[in-house]
Amino acid sequence: MLKIKKGLIAFVWGFVFEKVTPQLIIDRSLRSPFKSFVHEHHFISIEDSRTKLIDRVTFELPLAPLSNPIAWFVRYDMKNMFIYRHQKTLEYFSDSVFASL
Repeated sequence: MLKIKKGLIAFVWGFVFEKVTPQLIIDRSLRSPFKSFVHEHHFISIEDSRTKLIDRVTFELPLAPLSNPIAWFVRYDMKNMFIYRHQKTLEYFSDSVFASL
């Protein structure tokens, strides 16, 4: 379970890993603010010591079609969150012991 805070609102997320391989991790939410939420983490080797991370998310908002007008904002916010996460991941591995391997 994860507790995620967005502004003044806190969400509790529960998820299960459906697939875990060196190239792919898929997690699906069991409990979240979404009707459905699947997150795929793709790891693609691009050089001997470099890996490209691609996140692919599919989701459905609750109360669709009433919630459809805010779907654009959810996608926009999620895109910015993943840009931030990818920057932090790159910083972590660039500054870590792994960078010297």
